[in-house]
Amino acid sequence: MEALVHWFSQNLSQYISPEGAVFIISMIPLLELRGGLLAASLLKISAAKAIPLCIVGNIIPIPFILLFIRQIFKVLKKTKLFRGLVMKLEDRAMTVSYTHLTLPTNSLV
Repeated sequence: MEALVHWFSQNLSQYISPEGAVFIISMIPLLELRGGLLAASLLKISAAKAIPLCIVGNIIPIPFILLFIRQIFKVLKKTKLFRGLVMKLEDRAMTVSYTHLTLPTNSLV
């Protein structure tokens, strides 16, 4: 992970500010918050500045993922490679949703 963060830090900081590079690195799924903080230390950004940047950068993709996940799954189900994985993820999501919906009412009875 450190090599990946180092590569992103060097290449992004050439085109945007170091803070912008940390923000973007925080949005990348494999790197996320830890990668953003590592990049901040490589780019000599203080922790007080880096932590809020990383948290916001980590949160921003969530609404887009929630908004488009059904369309993405629909496309992935058409491929032989991802069909099984998508089916497992959907089944698990339904199980978790059902458990969260039924658990509180069962505990009141």
